[in-house]
Amino acid sequence: MLPYSRVLDQLDGGATGCGIGLDLAPLVGVWVSTDKNTPGIARIQIRAEAGTLRLRVFGGGSPNLLSWGEVPAAAFAIGPASTQAVAFRADYNFSSFKGVLAAYLNKRILVVDNYKEVQDDNGHVCCFRRDHFYEEGE
Repeated sequence: MLPYSRVLDQLDGGATGCGIGLDLAPLVGVWVSTDKNTPGIARIQIRAEAGTLRLRVFGGGSPNLLSWGEVPAAAFAIGPASTQAVAFRADYNFSSFKGVLAAYLNKRILVVDNYKEVQDDNGHVCCFRRDHFYEEGE
């Protein structure tokens, strides 16, 4: 059995579990798409509440953005010994689509992968989209 997938993943006995006790501040804020005319996700609001991340996504729309509502997000660190959150995963489940957002910070840019399953009158379609976001005010 492979004990770990990379050197950074070696447990030192101090690991507390996925996202537990992580500094969530690097992810908290309002993130805006680098594509001003995106047909995908235009804005993401991330806040911390009782040690967990809460995520609100807004899809591109005119004249107003479309809120997906707020969901919890699982925070991830770069490895078991790290104390800062640098990534998250969040699940959305609507009657028209289900989605998983997997995101990570890369030099203060938030890279978001959106895996979406859409069910409509024509059947089931799976889609993938990657978007990049900067923190509002920077």
